[in-house]
Amino acid sequence: MLVLLGFVACTGNVEGGSEGEGEGEGEGEGEGEGEGEGEGEGEGEGEDPCACDSSATCDPGCACDPDCAAAETSCRVEIAPDSGSTATTFTAEIESNGDYCRATFDGAELGATDCAPEPVPFLGADVGVGVHHVTLFVDDGPGGPTQCSDSFTVTQTTSCSVLINPQEGTTATPFAAELESNGAACRAGLDGSDLGPIGCAADAVPFLGSDVGLGEHLVTLWVDEGPSGPAQCDSTFTVREAE
Repeated sequence: MLVLLGFVACTGNVEGGSEGEGEGEGEGEGEGEGEGEGEGEGEGEGEDPCACDSSATCDPGCACDPDCAAAETSCRVEIAPDSGSTATTFTAEIESNGDYCRATFDGAELGATDCAPEPVPFLGADVGVGVHHVTLFVDDGPGGPTQCSDSFTVTQTTSCSVLINPQEGTTATPFAAELESNGAACRAGLDGSDLGPIGCAADAVPFLGSDVGLGEHLVTLWVDEGPSGPAQCDSTFTVREAE
């Protein structure tokens, strides 16, 4: 539309000059030149149809303004990684070219914040299990207020525990093995041999030192399926000859 207006304005200049020259020829050469120049200059000095108010927001009508891009308010929130466990270290980055910013976490107001602070590290355990949302509100920016957000997911860390009690005894000593995990599929092992599937939260298993023989032994728990993936843990105990 602006281009069309400019074209019309330019066409008007040409027609105005022609009329001035025509009248000048009829009434006298000096008068014709005066009228032609007057009308041509008047049209040429009118408002440029492509001009744009630099204070205007960056809309299509302002595309020819070189300062237009500076009128946009930037806003960025990035949480990395986008998923992890309670043991995962996350990093929150927020950035804006605004003058006044504030943030919310899961809808709860955190208050004013620097619009371009240093990245903030935190553990998944600090915020708890679930899907979380961080939102940045830019209340005062070069292009007006705006907001942006990012989300991330925290899952429970796969737990794994092996406890042998006592850790040392004789062939006559009653031992107890406690193997526990929050996983869904677990296996037990003794001295590297796979003993097969067990309950991930099984009761303590009693046994005598003579059941496993003399020496140091290794009990292993493999968690094949857990909230944050597979896990493995182990513990040792020693059996000596009875006195």
